[in-house]
Amino acid sequence: MRVPTCPRQSLLRQQLEKSRQRARMMQDNVHDGERDLSYRGTRIQTLADLLVYAQVDTRIWEVERHVINKYEGRGQDVGRHDDHDAVSDQGVAEKAVAEEKLQI
Repeated sequence: MRVPTCPRQSLLRQQLEKSRQRARMMQDNVHDGERDLSYRGTRIQTLADLLVYAQVDTRIWEVERHVINKYEGRGQDVGRHDDHDAVSDQGVAEKAVAEEKLQI
């Protein structure tokens, strides 16, 4: 692996990694005048947050349906395998379907 030689390269690598992380948390599909947004993570808690995060223009898109599922997963500390050391991972799985508004 090549080590960055200047701060700009390091910044670009950080931005690329953030973009990759965002893509893992968010799926945004547009087809036949319908837009499906799916998010899984801990940052977004409301429909308004999801629309801002996905950069949805509400002048063009209108939310038809919206579902939020809260989840709690379990992880374990490395090297420990008893239930007393399990750590909790809480988050939200959110899905919104929007239809394109008719232009008059």
